[in-house]
Amino acid sequence: MCFGVVTECKSGFLRTKCVHGEVFHIKREQSGARAKGSRQLVKGTRISFTLAHTAHNGHFRPARKARRMIDDGQGGIISERGTPAAATPPFAALTEAGSVLRAALDDIMGRAAAMDDYVARRETELRQMEVEAANEVRRTRKAAETWAADFKRRAEEEVARSAEAAAMQAAASADAKNIENERAVWEAEKQSIAEIQKFDSDVVTINVGGQVFSTYLSTITTGAAADSMLAVLFSGRHSVATDSEGRMFLDQDPVLFADLLTFFRSPLSFSLPDDRRTAIRLLFLAHEYQVTALFDRFAWSETKSARLASQQLTLDPSPSGTHAKDDASPVTIADYAAQVVVTVALRKSGSALPIMGEENADDLRGAHADLVPRIRAVANAVLEPALGAGLADDAEVLAVLDEADAAGGPDAVFWVLDPIDGSKGFLRGDQYAVCLALVDAGEVVAAAVGTPHLPCRHAPSVGAVYAAAVGVDGAWELPLDVEAAAAAGLASPFAGELGFRVAADSGLADASDAVAAESFEASHTNHEWSAALLARLDNATPPIRMDSQAKYVLVARGDAGVYIRRVPGYAEKLWDHASGELLVTAAGGIVTDLHGKPLDWTRGQRLSENHGVLASAPGVHAAYIDACRTLDPSP
Repeated sequence: MCFGVVTECKSGFLRTKCVHGEVFHIKREQSGARAKGSRQLVKGTRISFTLAHTAHNGHFRPARKARRMIDDGQGGIISERGTPAAATPPFAALTEAGSVLRAALDDIMGRAAAMDDYVARRETELRQMEVEAANEVRRTRKAAETWAADFKRRAEEEVARSAEAAAMQAAASADAKNIENERAVWEAEKQSIAEIQKFDSDVVTINVGGQVFSTYLSTITTGAAADSMLAVLFSGRHSVATDSEGRMFLDQDPVLFADLLTFFRSPLSFSLPDDRRTAIRLLFLAHEYQVTALFDRFAWSETKSARLASQQLTLDPSPSGTHAKDDASPVTIADYAAQVVVTVALRKSGSALPIMGEENADDLRGAHADLVPRIRAVANAVLEPALGAGLADDAEVLAVLDEADAAGGPDAVFWVLDPIDGSKGFLRGDQYAVCLALVDAGEVVAAAVGTPHLPCRHAPSVGAVYAAAVGVDGAWELPLDVEAAAAAGLASPFAGELGFRVAADSGLADASDAVAAESFEASHTNHEWSAALLARLDNATPPIRMDSQAKYVLVARGDAGVYIRRVPGYAEKLWDHASGELLVTAAGGIVTDLHGKPLDWTRGQRLSENHGVLASAPGVHAAYIDACRTLDPSP
């Protein structure tokens, strides 16, 4: 609806100006001017009309006949029929226009709000897209880095394999060249021997396992071979097997026989093969042919060439795997690994008894945490083949070490474990021991001492476990080498193990004749005091100095008559003596402190009621105790 004022009247149309300022031309016949009783449409007449939304010749047409509204001059409007219309307030048209404007404004504001929502959603979507893009970039970068690291690792492995292959090829070439050289030397020697045989009837030829050896008869019948079976075979008093050419035939390994000939020719400079199995087999051959010079030398050798590993357990003695404890003694990867192995083995066997162990995991949670993976690797190298399963992760290593925290006491039943007794000896490559004992209400009732580097007393091998238990007759040597034990061993009382019974020197009665054993390290005993003690007893024999409870073993098997340990102001620890004490007493010896008191195992982790240690053969113990009391009258 539009409101306006007639500004011009013509015969065909009306010119009207709308309240909005717009000018419209309206055809007269559509304005309703022909109605009866209506006033004449003249200039200034107010009218209302409705416009259609179509144009004609630039002008709007009214949608229906305009109803003429005539001002009656009294503030009202008269309709075309002359009746008064409803009073219209001034500026009603403007009010209606304001409503329209408000509606339009509301619509615009609504659209603006919708647009704001749309923009906000788009911004959120863009931010999400940016985050996803950044994540994708990170994932792509990480994948690229992983791929690059893997590629680098594979490349390095390939380079290492190539280098190893090249080294192996070079070694093979060198070996082939050496073999060729040895063959040439051998051919030359054969020719030389053949020449010698023409002029020397003392040269003999032997077929050993298909390989022919020629040597002087004196080589295998005199000197180191004088009392051997070979000397008997060549004496002519016995019939011997021969090959097709009449040469003596021995069905033996020619490589081992060559080593045996080398020993006969140069017994003083001879050294055993580095390979453990080869060394043992050579000893069996020496034993079979009664070459006692070689057998005895090996059985009591403590050189590095005679050292054998303990039950395939390879422990790392390198300084990089070592740190010092509070008392300045070293602790190695081997200490931790051995304690883990023994603890797991005890648990697998069904024992739930507490364990008092020398080592704990405190240092491995701090400055030495980098040792834990190496400890697990060494322990698993033993546990996996022996028990079928190892430790799953590093946390399990720490948990197993934490188990060895038993406090002991007068009524307690517990295991006492020293995983590597004599760590300094272990680091030097000398004597050390793995020691385990069972204490029941203040009494040691079972004990085992493993000595991987100590030559056996009764078998041609190095390394044994010495065991004793209450109710078992005597102390026993169980060689670590199964072949050596099977060759000459007896059935022991320990789960079918083959071994030999050992005993302290029961015939030793003169204290001056007793071979003394004492600690290698000056910090572990008082060497000057021990020397004074031996001098008081007129004992001029130099003492044997070695690390670990291997000294108890020497007394238990009669190789030493007395073991002396005195560290002023120091209370000995249980794990350093429990196993050795039972071993010596089971073998017939006596163990007390330096004043003759029995060792007290009821005082926790230390022998706080004792002063030093004295272990000896039964016939000399009293004399040594009397001398100790004279030199050191008060504990």
